[in-house]
Amino acid sequence: MKISAPASAFDAALSIVAMAADKKNDTPLLIVADKGTVALSVNNPRAAISISTTMAASIGESGRAAVSACRFAALLSGFGPRSTINISTTETAVMISSGNSRYRLPLLADPPAGLVINPEIGRVELASADCIRLLDVVAAADTEKTRFFLTGVYLHSDGDKLIGVGMDGTKMMRVGVVADHFSEDNRLIIPATAVKLLDKLLRATKPQMVTLRRSHAAFSATAPGFEIVSGMIDAAYPDYKKVLPPPNGSSASCQRAEMVAALTRLKAVAGGDLPLIMVTWVGGEPIRMFLAHEPDAGTDAVAAQTCGSARMALSLAQLTAVLAEFKDDALLIEMTDRGVIIRQGDKFGLLMSCRFIEKEIAA
Repeated sequence: MKISAPASAFDAALSIVAMAADKKNDTPLLIVADKGTVALSVNNPRAAISISTTMAASIGESGRAAVSACRFAALLSGFGPRSTINISTTETAVMISSGNSRYRLPLLADPPAGLVINPEIGRVELASADCIRLLDVVAAADTEKTRFFLTGVYLHSDGDKLIGVGMDGTKMMRVGVVADHFSEDNRLIIPATAVKLLDKLLRATKPQMVTLRRSHAAFSATAPGFEIVSGMIDAAYPDYKKVLPPPNGSSASCQRAEMVAALTRLKAVAGGDLPLIMVTWVGGEPIRMFLAHEPDAGTDAVAAQTCGSARMALSLAQLTAVLAEFKDDALLIEMTDRGVIIRQGDKFGLLMSCRFIEKEIAA
């Protein structure tokens, strides 16, 4: 194999595929040169993730070679972006040169083949912005390995919408975007690791559209500049609709930025590591919030259109985290018997209430 390309082209391609490399192990980078393009791919069997991309290059001889992804990326990062990188192979090594610089890296055995979408049982094309919105629900996914079936994002079709769900037993995020039919079973669960990598790829490459595909065991996303393939979590996602508590008629509409600002002020005066926030309102009055165990430490009011009455203790940290997943626009907060539902268009979050003995606070 003999190829030549600007260092900037290699850097751009490596910044994409190196995301899949295992930082603790010497993950192979497969380089395949053929027909005017060079394909780079990294397959990480431990994480069941592979990422591939292509780049333009001058090809003197077609061929393929596998080298350490981390060592190759580190070596090329030392060249200026305008440098021309020449790569050739011998029977045992990859030779890298640029100007008066000469280096060699040992060849590695070709990595095992990555996952493939076969047979393909679902395909949908989405705007990149819509795909990012679906992935954002990973913020509510569980991190507890014993509940592995919750440690990812669940995608499923519902009418003319594709729904993304993440939950951990105390909070849930759900987003819907208009899309063609993609998946109707409850087994399309993308691991959080793959979700976060796909989010980084979309934000880095900024494609207009992305194509999602699935088989019974694998999920892929393809856009100009990259393809990522990931194994899915081998489990059935719980029927989250059955655990949604119905609203009790009490609701409040307010500006997210004002509520976040009030929570930030209350956090500053809170004692202890896990403070609870008491959220209350009476129809026609603002939302009132104070620290449940320290009512004298601070109280704040948020302008809102309210109806009904509400009084519930919530985790200050979790409520702040849920609100962070929404934009600085008006929110609709609905009180239920077991928690609050926060809505904004086709996106909603659920946060369950915390146990709190009312007599602990002053009247």
